[in-house]
Amino acid sequence: MASRRHLDDWIHALKDLESRPSEFEGMERVLSVLEFSYEALPNEIHKKCFLYCSIFPEDHKFQMDELIDLCIGEGFLNECDTIHETCHRGINIISSLGCACLLEEDSSGSTRRFRMHNVIRDMALWLASNRGQKKKNILVQKKCRSFDTKKLKKWNTAERISLWDVDQNIENFPARMSCSNLSTLILRNTKVTVFPNGFFPSMPSLRVLDLFESKSLVELPEDIGVLINLRYLNLQWTSITKLPLELKNLIKLVFLLVDRTSRIPKGVILSLSSLKVFHWGSPILSTGCIDEGDECNVIEELPSTSEIDEAHLTLSYAGTVTKLLMDCPHLQRCLGELRIAECEEWEPLIIPKSSLRIMEHLNHLSVYRCAYDEISICSTEYGSSETGSSDGSLLAHDYIPGPTSSEESQDCFRNLKKIDIKGCPFLRDMSLLIYHAPNLANLTIEDCPAMQELIGWKVGFCVEGIFSCIIELHLTNLPEFESICWLELPFPLLERLEVKKCPKLERLPLNRGSAWGRSLAIVGEQRWWNRLHWDEQQDKKFFSTKFNGLDEPFDFMKMARDMDRAVELLRSHRSAGRIALL
Repeated sequence: MASRRHLDDWIHALKDLESRPSEFEGMERVLSVLEFSYEALPNEIHKKCFLYCSIFPEDHKFQMDELIDLCIGEGFLNECDTIHETCHRGINIISSLGCACLLEEDSSGSTRRFRMHNVIRDMALWLASNRGQKKKNILVQKKCRSFDTKKLKKWNTAERISLWDVDQNIENFPARMSCSNLSTLILRNTKVTVFPNGFFPSMPSLRVLDLFESKSLVELPEDIGVLINLRYLNLQWTSITKLPLELKNLIKLVFLLVDRTSRIPKGVILSLSSLKVFHWGSPILSTGCIDEGDECNVIEELPSTSEIDEAHLTLSYAGTVTKLLMDCPHLQRCLGELRIAECEEWEPLIIPKSSLRIMEHLNHLSVYRCAYDEISICSTEYGSSETGSSDGSLLAHDYIPGPTSSEESQDCFRNLKKIDIKGCPFLRDMSLLIYHAPNLANLTIEDCPAMQELIGWKVGFCVEGIFSCIIELHLTNLPEFESICWLELPFPLLERLEVKKCPKLERLPLNRGSAWGRSLAIVGEQRWWNRLHWDEQQDKKFFSTKFNGLDEPFDFMKMARDMDRAVELLRSHRSAGRIALL
């Protein structure tokens, strides 16, 4: 009733509640009253998505994107043309569940998270089990000790199973097991190493298989190919190094989420005719498992899959990065996240200007432990042979010297919200990349010893709008870093500025308008804060109320140097006859 503003609505609701049958007693009576909110949902899709939230354990905070993907995998959201339109519809549905107080939002930064109140979750489980008549329809358990035979037999009648933190492997799988009604199987953070024979053939109706964070899992059996109804497969944060060729049979698969360390046999991606979302990446990268040929195979096969709408990629070879940026406009259009990691070629990262417009869905760009000394924008267009050299590389005269007007950036990375640059020893500035990301909300620069500035001479005076959407800015371990920007900027949305181990940064491009009327936290070492220069003493006084000092680790080397200097001082005084050493 939270959105109802008319007296008539409340009068009718009261009559409805009073007329409800009273055959339920105790807690079930309470749940039957709460069911009023469920019945008031607009349609069956809203109701299915709400009931599906109960598959998460009690008090679990799930991401909005995570729930939407699972609901798409189950087939609840299938009416839109593209995955992006479907996700937007899912966002509206989940937001409406929040407005109806059926979900509680618990967000941090740009990530939207939700949870179910325990009583609301009990009501959802009660409804999903046909008001308690079929309690074995949904099996949800956290910190389960084992997969013993007695518990496995309960799977025969289950429609959805969600087990988290299971400490043992599946050793004895009952013969002639039949999980014919099972549509969702979630096994997260388990100690499963391999699945026994007959495990997947017993689940012919399975649509969602989520094995996220099962780090002990080393392989998938070949009989996974019998899951012809599977639509969602999540193998992220596992130890699987090679996918079975039999995945080619999963022609209804919409989501394939795997780690960058998982080798994908040639032809598998081409065979997945329904594939719309493909994630191939991991926060922890091991380049030794995948060679350049494997990486090139993925880049070549993805554009041939006409249904693909969203791709998250991690690339480690300069050749495949260049191929993606120069020869694959369709794949660029699908990119939601691009992670370039451990690329050892010492050369600039060159982005064609045409890519700035095409990558309309790119949300997150990460460059990790790469040897790039520059991030440049070039004028090369697709299909042009005049601007490149004979080997397909870009020539120096192709570089765009810099922006010419403050309006130019608005036609670039329109959806790029997050940039992470970490462990790049030769990168000196970020001017052009930041300039061409007008909606950037989160920027992290870490462990870049040559980095001197974020916005420098390449941008010139075209700084209007830069950082206008930035919410969080993190600068860590940049020993040569001197400047964020040489002009003062308004920072209208900035909530957190964190500076650690940046000893040469002595000025912030802030004025009192940068934090007027809202919350701003500036985090850093006290010694760094004391060294900052301010044009006006009032600015220093104002921002001192926003500063939060960090506990600095004890510096043993500094202590040793101080002791050496103390000893030398005592010796000098002794030689001058001022003190006698004991």
